[in-house]
Amino acid sequence: MTKPPKVVHLRRFLATMHERELIRIKRERGDPWPWTRDPIFLQWRFCNTNREDDRVTRWIEKCWRTPYASHENLWFAMAVARQINLPATLEEIGFPTEWNPRKVLRILEKRKARGETIFSGAYILGGGNPGGVSKIRYTVMGILNPLWKNGKKEGFDRCFPFSSLEEAHSWFGKQWGFGKFLAYEVVTDLRHTRYLSKAPDIYTWANLGPGATRGLNFLYERDAMGSHPQQQLLEELLEVQKWVVQNRNPEILPHIESRTIEHWLCEFFKICRAQQRLREGNIIGLERFKPPGLI
Repeated sequence: MTKPPKVVHLRRFLATMHERELIRIKRERGDPWPWTRDPIFLQWRFCNTNREDDRVTRWIEKCWRTPYASHENLWFAMAVARQINLPATLEEIGFPTEWNPRKVLRILEKRKARGETIFSGAYILGGGNPGGVSKIRYTVMGILNPLWKNGKKEGFDRCFPFSSLEEAHSWFGKQWGFGKFLAYEVVTDLRHTRYLSKAPDIYTWANLGPGATRGLNFLYERDAMGSHPQQQLLEELLEVQKWVVQNRNPEILPHIESRTIEHWLCEFFKICRAQQRLREGNIIGLERFKPPGLI
């Protein structure tokens, strides 16, 4: 086990969690702008502290996860939701009570013909798409349809075969068109369903990607771009998680899971980068926050 991070860094990490969550609370209860005095949060946009509070995730929970909580295709619906990740498109497709790839293909092609957005731009996904195949056809016929067939073959409609987040992540990560990142998004949704709501590793496992790794590197005073074994990173994340749970304000942050810490490590690195760039006068690559009432 590496040496624990300095308390000053942990306090800074937790302070950003508290501040971002307070911004969400004030915004949602209708408090007048500004919701913070922090110059970084005033100027640039960051994700919510908890992924469950993100706009798309809330739509998925309200329109698919809860109404179809007992449906046999819920596991597949979460994969469809994250491959597309755009509520307007998902609403037009509808929850896949029956999977009809050609019908979905027609719906997406019609949206394209109308000049409407089909996929969210929130995820920057890797390759794998053979040349000359449209993203629509590739997603439906090259990714989702094989996933559906593989899940049916393994009996997902009768019994979901995984008891832990890590096991489910490993399976989805091996499916064509997913990989570790998108598999993690799907599994995080499944964690809030009957499949994995009682998984034993909710508080002990997370998939640490590049963003979370850089956040940990800052906390542990390492080269930001350095890479480290996943097991080491997970042990470090759990050390941070333990400190946060013990020192947080439970009225602001009542519930902390390993995914919460992993998610915020990514945002924390962005905040540190924003602070550095602000000092250097270089704001390239930072997404500006748009105050309410302003275009």
